[in-house]
Amino acid sequence: MSAADALVLFGATGDLAFKKIFQHPLDNGAAAVVIATLERHGADVWVYQGDDWLVRRADAPRVALEQAAVQVLPRVVERREGVVDRAVKIVGVSDDAEVLERCESGLLGACAYLSESRQRPHSIEVRHPRANPGEVVRTLSALLGISGAAIAAIGELPDHVFMFRESGLSIAMGHARPVVQRQARFITLSNDDEGFAHAVETWLLTASGGQPGRGRTSP
Repeated sequence: MSAADALVLFGATGDLAFKKIFQHPLDNGAAAVVIATLERHGADVWVYQGDDWLVRRADAPRVALEQAAVQVLPRVVERREGVVDRAVKIVGVSDDAEVLERCESGLLGACAYLSESRQRPHSIEVRHPRANPGEVVRTLSALLGISGAAIAAIGELPDHVFMFRESGLSIAMGHARPVVQRQARFITLSNDDEGFAHAVETWLLTASGGQPGRGRTSP
């Protein structure tokens, strides 16, 4: 789970030791409505809370792929009542685009005050409205006493544009969608071409007195 997912910020307390500083969990009642809405429209539902990733079935579509990607074992629960508590992200998963469209419409009608997005083609994510990358930048700016203008943001997903808007230097990954790239000041290479390292060498080290590299500006 990323900081952007739940606005969970961590501060170092020693060598490789961290503590949670801040988060924006969903109200339990709102979470119940979200889960019921997603399931009613035919989506599998994943719930992230604390250190848990809750699923109904371990063999449900895309669970194995997610497990391999994040290296976390899901916790299988038969019922969610009394189990879901202070969820930080709820995801509706389906390979059927029409199912996700119905879920999105249902959520807009039932939970207009929540933040929902289609970050990936096979899922719809629901979070607290303040649990977004822009809020991460604002919170870090306040906690560390650093102006947003002095913060650099490197991103690839649609909601990463929120942190672009709060940062003095915004860089989109080369494999990001065009709509994301247009919101950034610069575009680096893709993950396959070490785009993050390229961004640091090209723009961040240059800004701090390092050797300049080559990059391109956003269209």
